[in-house]
Amino acid sequence: MKSTAKKYPNSHKVLTSNMEQHAQPYILALGEPLMELSALEQGCLSSVNQFLTGFGGDASNFAVAAGRSGGNVGMLTTLGDDQFGDAFMTMWQREGVDTSHVRRDPQAPTGLYLIARAPGRHDFTYYRRGSAASRMAPDNLPEEAIRKAGLLHVTGVTQGISSGACDTAFQAMRMAREAGVTISYDPNFRPALWPLSRARAIIHESIALADLVFPSMEEASLMLGVTDPELALQQYLDMGSAVVVLKLGPGGALIGNGENRIHIDPIEVEAVDASGAGDTLAGAFAAAYLEGRPLEWCGRFAVAAAGLSTLGLGCVGPIPDRETIYGHMQGSSE
Repeated sequence: MKSTAKKYPNSHKVLTSNMEQHAQPYILALGEPLMELSALEQGCLSSVNQFLTGFGGDASNFAVAAGRSGGNVGMLTTLGDDQFGDAFMTMWQREGVDTSHVRRDPQAPTGLYLIARAPGRHDFTYYRRGSAASRMAPDNLPEEAIRKAGLLHVTGVTQGISSGACDTAFQAMRMAREAGVTISYDPNFRPALWPLSRARAIIHESIALADLVFPSMEEASLMLGVTDPELALQQYLDMGSAVVVLKLGPGGALIGNGENRIHIDPIEVEAVDASGAGDTLAGAFAAAYLEGRPLEWCGRFAVAAAGLSTLGLGCVGPIPDRETIYGHMQGSSE
């Protein structure tokens, strides 16, 4: 489907000027990083000979996307005191992501997952039980940093990996809410992590605490039992969120608040790998939202970022920077 994005002349110049004049609000992403081994050929893991090493984990993907979109971003997590943890620290520092709130656990590893490829699908195998991130605890939260942030981002994956991580996520959201910090939440429901009934209760409670939420239509069908995007969006708004960005996959996104409903068409791409596209959409949207952009602009920017992120293998490598996103937004409407 062809994008209907409008042309925004000199948008990059405006953003650069704003960044030079005012410090960008601090975005703090809480969650579990995972090293990624992505098969370079099709077949089951036992038959694959080559893998592409990369970085994953929804909160980390979000952080990189928000940073490349112009945001001022930091990670809040725990890594193993191992070489995979070292690799994440190096990657985040290269991306300009603040690592001052990243803890290292010498008693637990950094998590790992592998991607096997088959025609039309990806199969994921995780090695995350007992990971350093799953041992996060509320007592270790940097309360001052959370209260001074412009936005705190939390995901359902973080809540699903352990009860301690779930408690940590809720405590961080409560701290942020008490301080008037914008809370961004992506349910990212993963059935392998926890039962649907528990996930539904925790995710819906989190949505009630959040200002900005990013559910997918697939999640809405499971959690709410609805198939109509408009109805799903309204139900999420009724839970208490100020803005809902309903991810429609190849259908783009439906955005709503108390007054408006905006459908954003997807961009036209030949997708190679959609891993991390939803995280990219959320990160790009959050960065634009904190700049005070109109919801429609945020949506077009975010959907373009998500589409462009599918053009290569892996979650982090293909995430576009803001110049690339702006270039697409301008070029697609000429």
